[in-house]
Amino acid sequence: MGFYIDQTSIQFIYLGPACRPADLLIVSKLLKSPQFADMRSTANSLYVFGLYLMLIPGFGLMCCPKTLLDLFQLESGDQLWLARLVGLLAFCIGIFEWNIARHSIVPLYKVTVYLRYGAAIFMVAMWITNEVGIMILGFALIDALGATWTLWTLSPSPANPK
Repeated sequence: MGFYIDQTSIQFIYLGPACRPADLLIVSKLLKSPQFADMRSTANSLYVFGLYLMLIPGFGLMCCPKTLLDLFQLESGDQLWLARLVGLLAFCIGIFEWNIARHSIVPLYKVTVYLRYGAAIFMVAMWITNEVGIMILGFALIDALGATWTLWTLSPSPANPK
């Protein structure tokens, strides 16, 4: 399953049997709610990133690891159980990100930024050392952009005074 962000909502592209259209409808309605209208909200950046982690690497790797790995040209060999385990971990981290936003656990906001930048750097390093293909840079970019969005919401501005 994949998604792209436009100015009003997150639209989904159906890529496999792991996701039911009813699930997409629920998520789409949630993301169109007024609480997601403010791009300067730190909570919103964490909600979106947590949702991404739960759906793409989370459910994607747990339910259809071969399809997702082939889509992004990542090799897994015959060890799909390992990809499923990574999906479970991504899903769990997504739940933490979601709940950090939901319960406004402000001391952890910056921690999520550092962890996402660290993950992006690690993925780039794996690509530089030829351990993975170039497609990993897409995931690194998503982590870096998510971290930057959260960091941007944390910085004081006239529209977002701290």
